[in-house]
Amino acid sequence: GKEGGLYHVGKLADASDANPASAGGMPSNEVYQLLGHALALESTANQALTAYSYSQAAIEAVASPYAEGEFTARDEDGNEIADDMKEVKMYGRLLQGLREIGFTRTAELDVLVEKGLEGFKEFMANPPKREDSFTVSRAKRDEEDAKIMAMLDAEIAKDEAKKKAEKEAIKKEEIEVIAQQWAIKEYSLRSIGGDVDPSVTEIDFIKSVWDQALVEAENTYDYINSAEYKKKQQKKEKDSKGSENKLFWNGMDPLLRKKREKMVEKVKKQYMDLLSEEELEAIILSE
Repeated sequence: GKEGGLYHVGKLADASDANPASAGGMPSNEVYQLLGHALALESTANQALTAYSYSQAAIEAVASPYAEGEFTARDEDGNEIADDMKEVKMYGRLLQGLREIGFTRTAELDVLVEKGLEGFKEFMANPPKREDSFTVSRAKRDEEDAKIMAMLDAEIAKDEAKKKAEKEAIKKEEIEVIAQQWAIKEYSLRSIGGDVDPSVTEIDFIKSVWDQALVEAENTYDYINSAEYKKKQQKKEKDSKGSENKLFWNGMDPLLRKKREKMVEKVKKQYMDLLSEEELEAIILSE
């Protein structure tokens, strides 16, 4: 109520709960407001309600703790004295809680009529288990993070699938080029060896051996992309480094080696008595 007033509103059957703290009736303007709010609620339909103001002593008692535990009142003999104002205090705390969370007067009335003080007592005796705000916010953040990670994983998977498809397409093209080269070489070799009928054209031959050509090409592709092949190439490159100033080196082409050996033999026969080894080498390299 206004100016510090506190009013009890509830079903008629509950009126005896707060009667010891009652101060009697209510101002007419409060009664009319109460009726106006009650007409807007379904919970007040076909209900007999009671309303009255609390005494000043009850209003003052609301601000004090329950007479329990360390606040328990005792008589001269040490016996516990019952707190006659306990339900008034509970009623005051209920109203305070409703207003702190923003309930309107109509919403307050709905709670008081529908659940009443008994509902508040039950709630306080068995409060629902609630996660603290940190746990709730963390769970929400974790959920958002999980969604973001799922989106990133989907994008990564999409990119990887695209890269894989592109890699497979390049591999397919390279294998087909190798297969084409293998088929052309086979056509030439078999034609020279008389294994191909003269009426068979190169194109017809390639078509006839294409499946075999692909198998051979894939084997070749796997080999030239293997660690073994790369190792051989590195060794060959290392051995041939500086070979432009050498007659012979490890890994040189066998035909070239044979050719130079013959040249060395020939030059030596002609200029053995006239030139040094270095001069002979220079002549051969210039050829």
